[in-house]
Order: sequence, then structure tokens, then C-alpha cells
Amino acid sequence: TLLIFSGLKVKFDLDKATNKELAKANSLLFNAWDENARYKPCGYMQDKDVEKLINLLSGSNGILTWIDQN
Repeated sequence: TLLIFSGLKVKFDLDKATNKELAKANSLLFNAWDENARYKPCGYMQDKDVEKLINLLSGSNGILTWIDQN
């Protein structure tokens, strides 16, 4: 929804098509996200999954980089 209101939805979709890391991060964060996750206790995620998430967010082709550039 924020992508639509910001006018960046089309650009994000195009960039996802050519950037595998961005597409993976999008899939992990938005498609597999559970709205009840915020109520789960700390430590419910495995360390390897947390590391993967951090790398997908902050990597050179990750979502945070994409946001900074757009």
C-alpha cells in the first residue's frame, strides 16, 4: 500500500524482476509475514533465519538500499 501511495510500485516491481536479492527480501518480509509475529516471544526465530533477514534488508541490493536510492 505504501508503494502505491508513494508512486513507486511500478518501479519496485520492475526492480524486483531484475534483482534477485530484492525479490527474496520482498518475499520474506511481505508474503511470508504473519501479523501475529509481533506477539511471539523473543527467540522464536532461528539464528540463521534472523541473519538471513538482516542480510536481505541491509545488503547492497536489499530493501533498505532500494529505499535510500528511491
